[in-house]
Amino acid sequence: MTTSTLRLLTLALALIALPLSGRAADLTFLMSLFQLNPAIDGLNGAEEVVITADGRFAYVASDSHIGQMGESGGIAIFDVDEDGGTIAYNSVVDVDGARALALSPGPTNQHLYVAAETTDQILWFTRDAQTGLLTPGGSITGDVTIGLDQAWSVAVSADGLHVYVVGLADNSLAVFDRAGDGSLTHAPPTYFDAIGMPNPFEVRLTPDDGQVLVATQGDDANLGVAFDRIMGNPLVTPPTPVPAPLPGRGVSKSIAVSPDNSSVYFGAQTATSQNPSIAAFDRDPVLNTLTASTLVDDPNLSTVVSLEVSPDGRSVIAAADISDRLLTYTRAPDGTLTFFESILDGFAVPLDGATSVAITESGDFTISVAKGGTDDAIALYAPEPGAAALTLAAWGALAVRARRRRRNS
Repeated sequence: MTTSTLRLLTLALALIALPLSGRAADLTFLMSLFQLNPAIDGLNGAEEVVITADGRFAYVASDSHIGQMGESGGIAIFDVDEDGGTIAYNSVVDVDGARALALSPGPTNQHLYVAAETTDQILWFTRDAQTGLLTPGGSITGDVTIGLDQAWSVAVSADGLHVYVVGLADNSLAVFDRAGDGSLTHAPPTYFDAIGMPNPFEVRLTPDDGQVLVATQGDDANLGVAFDRIMGNPLVTPPTPVPAPLPGRGVSKSIAVSPDNSSVYFGAQTATSQNPSIAAFDRDPVLNTLTASTLVDDPNLSTVVSLEVSPDGRSVIAAADISDRLLTYTRAPDGTLTFFESILDGFAVPLDGATSVAITESGDFTISVAKGGTDDAIALYAPEPGAAALTLAAWGALAVRARRRRRNS
């Protein structure tokens, strides 16, 4: 064993041994893959990324991929090696207008659901847990009864019984009953409300399935709405408005909920993308009430298009598509956020027009996608300290960062 290798292993062991305090962990960039690579496809116009529960596969919805039959959109599949700290291109499935993704619950994530904005559809696929490959299952096209005009976001309840889809153009939230084989049936009525829910951008469920949350961008007074969800009734109407933290900051494109169901976070800003922030709310899981808590103002949050809370609840990561960066905040036990670090778009780190961020259930890796300029790319990061087993190259990245810190200290 060479001296340099021994030093690298010593550093690795030291990083693993560092105490995990209540603060967030640094994100260290590991690698990226670009659509410009002829061997990679399906990243044109990358919109959203989701990761399977076992951490083995990542799926990316892209609305500009050109399919074999002229489709404009697709789902790119990537293999994730959590032991080695790498991602690799697998394959692509043509889906016209693919905009958003959601996996069915459970350890195998048997089905993948796709909201297609240009075809006004919700589609479903059966997923091979070993290969990650997708088999088409069926689709439902929207109409004046169902909604789905510009299907923009999709979510699956934790009990697996319902799928929710928002239609951006018709201000709708459609509910579907989900069968064991993954197939969907519209569960009327669809909720239409041009006043109470204008331009819905994202739909999320709380982990306890108690509420369906919708972020909206057409009401200066409210960030969105909250629907109660009780056994036997997947959508209790009318919803409760979620007030903007300050007058005029009612534009929201993202929602995140803490794993313990106690905190809800909305991206917030004005209609002209001014005063970008994250609005935090305390949630009572018994009463299903949201109470405004704190407001994080940060010009670098323009515009928060994706929010994720880490599985351990200690950090929140935001993807900002105008400021081209990922921002990490330390989350206190009471839900309060404190800025920790920012990763800016660079030559190797593709965050130009960052559109989505996801975290593996182990918490060991973070994946982002971006579609600005020539990026159209996917990137992998690891927290420091974090993953128990990374490639030598990954530990090398940590070593370089550590040396830079010593020089700057």
